[in-house]
Amino acid sequence: MPSGHSPAKDARFAEKQRRVLCFVRDYWTGHGYAPSIREIMQGCGLSSTSVTHYTVDALVETGWLRRDRGASGCLSRTIRPGLLMLEGRDA
Repeated sequence: MPSGHSPAKDARFAEKQRRVLCFVRDYWTGHGYAPSIREIMQGCGLSSTSVTHYTVDALVETGWLRRDRGASGCLSRTIRPGLLMLEGRDA
């Protein structure tokens, strides 16, 4: 484990990632396009756009989300198959 990281801090980050993934999945399902960073922040109750960017960037790096190469900062419609099976979906 990297220095300076506690298991509790890592668990909170994992929870943020899960909330963001579920929000993005549900937003795409309802709207047909990806949410903005501000919409993700508000929808997930994150404290700032900086925290939201950090969380989204981590999800992009691990392959859960992809950025659209044609639009600055936009998420691609392509999502990892496991995203559709995450818990927490309101259906």
